[in-house]
Amino acid sequence: MKIATHPGFLRVFAKDGAHHDVALRKVAEPDAWLVAVDGESLPVDAVCDAAGVWLRYRSFEGRIAMALAVEQAAASRGAAGEASDSVRAPMPGTVSAIHVGAGDRVAAGEIVAVLESMKLFMELRATAAGTVLRIAAGPGATVAAGEAIVICEPDPPRA
Repeated sequence: MKIATHPGFLRVFAKDGAHHDVALRKVAEPDAWLVAVDGESLPVDAVCDAAGVWLRYRSFEGRIAMALAVEQAAASRGAAGEASDSVRAPMPGTVSAIHVGAGDRVAAGEIVAVLESMKLFMELRATAAGTVLRIAAGPGATVAAGEAIVICEPDPPRA
């Protein structure tokens, strides 16, 4: 099995060449997570530590080295010129609307896009005040969990 890291998800390749996209999202209950496999969310039990995540789902039990994957995904975003304050898809879905354009100023918490996933519409908000550099995924685009939708450059800190 081979695992490739992508922003916000892992692509797992089986021996036969087939692949699955896997993303992990914490939910409110202790040790409970949602794992999205190829866009389908599955509830799992998980225990996190510095080495990664130990998952249990039906007959599967195993460790996923998330810490390394997160570091690699962050490095690849930096290499691609995507600011850490970019607005990203929290789960796989379809971009329903974009409320800003390149060059627009945004305030922290301002709604910049709407994502539709599993018949649920989510308002995506700017994480910091800044300037929109570009729109990475427009209306109608299908995005993976963690994929950038609006690339923003945060305002410099005030002195």
